[in-house]
Amino acid sequence: MDVRIKSKCFYQLFFCKKLISFSLIISILPAYASTTDPENFHYFVDPVSGFYFQYPAHWITKPPRGNPDVKIKVSSNADDKANCYVAVTDSSDKTSEISNIEQILQEIRHRYPDTKLIKTGSLILDHFSADFVHVTMAFDNFNSPVSIHNIITIVEKNELTYSITCGSFSSGFEKVEPVFWNIIQSFGLLD
Repeated sequence: MDVRIKSKCFYQLFFCKKLISFSLIISILPAYASTTDPENFHYFVDPVSGFYFQYPAHWITKPPRGNPDVKIKVSSNADDKANCYVAVTDSSDKTSEISNIEQILQEIRHRYPDTKLIKTGSLILDHFSADFVHVTMAFDNFNSPVSIHNIITIVEKNELTYSITCGSFSSGFEKVEPVFWNIIQSFGLLD
């Protein structure tokens, strides 16, 4: 084969790969931007418990059910494929399940023995520190196996413990993980 033909084929293949890569990036960017662009978010403020956070404008707020400590639930859609909850408890209540990350992890492992720890750590939110844990939980739901990713963040201030729990089915977690971190990082407390 002639060197010029090889060279031409190489450049055509190289250009084609770059064009495909660029096209993929362009097609992905609008979907990502629509969920992480601050202009596409709403703020939730709870004046009673003193916290606020932002969530995607196309998500819906739902009244919490079951746990009186849960103050708000935001969901990606009506069928709850991705959710974030904020619960508030008195830090001096030693019977609370959400007083620290270790207790949360222990409680999750007790309820769901197939829990796997992905990551733990600390971060700074609105000039205060917070701890988080990222876990996967597997269980049967009506004889159908389910796997869920949860990121749970704990903030303690003024004798209150704030727990931000963001979770989704494992199959869709990669898509909503940036949204979850945006919600968590936007969490703040009123003065």
